[in-house]
Amino acid sequence: MEYIYRIVAVVFTLMMLIANYSDNKIVGNVGAIGFIVASLIFVFWKNKTNQKHGRGIIFLLVLGCILSIGVVASYFVTTVGAKSSSEPISGIENYDKQKIVQDNYSDMDSLFLIFPDDTEKIVNGDYISNTKTNLIDTQGYIILDAYYEEDDYLSEVERISGISYDLKDVWKGKEDHIVQEVRYDDAMYKYPAYIASDGYCGGYEYALADKENNRIIYVHLSYPNVDALKDYSDFLKNDAGSYKKQESTSKENFTIYAHEFREGYIAECSYE
Repeated sequence: MEYIYRIVAVVFTLMMLIANYSDNKIVGNVGAIGFIVASLIFVFWKNKTNQKHGRGIIFLLVLGCILSIGVVASYFVTTVGAKSSSEPISGIENYDKQKIVQDNYSDMDSLFLIFPDDTEKIVNGDYISNTKTNLIDTQGYIILDAYYEEDDYLSEVERISGISYDLKDVWKGKEDHIVQEVRYDDAMYKYPAYIASDGYCGGYEYALADKENNRIIYVHLSYPNVDALKDYSDFLKNDAGSYKKQESTSKENFTIYAHEFREGYIAECSYE
């Protein structure tokens, strides 16, 4: 009985600490009231030896523990998850490749190699990043629409077409490597595409080459919502329904950033 009380007391104390940190009065009040009630029940139990009463008190403490854990879990999923969401970032002057990688490489399973390191050679363009992070994943889109001088455009296409990623695995003293290269496709999108990811864990990363205008559109989508992306429909797949279809084969879909070296183990990219 005392052991159960200690667990319940720790959970309610945790709730009060979380509330103090996040300024959440509801969680704090539930934690405080729960702690007081649990303490009163425990004191009552210590002064009672009746077996029937004892079972009832244990039931109340266990029930309180379950409810409090539920409140804490709900808090993390909703409040903490919402706090991790970021406001949309727009304007090419706000493009920061290093920050994109640091903030998203883990959740989005990408090092964003398709994207340029900076905007120095971009003559004109636009940038938008709209992502939402919760406790499970990051969803949203990152799009850089860039126009170049002809020579710079050709150089950038050459860079993109040569992108590859070296993955390795060490198992039982044996090291294995695989170098995966971007794929070229001229039918999947409105423009010819250089693809680094095509649905792996909900991620799509590619560059669209608009040769006529010396323009390259760099795109990363994470669990794309086609309706929310209607303003960028020219940058999406011609077959919009394919996004839904690929969800069922998430881990099997193409990406240069991951590879299944052996059954049950997939090596993914790392940021150093």
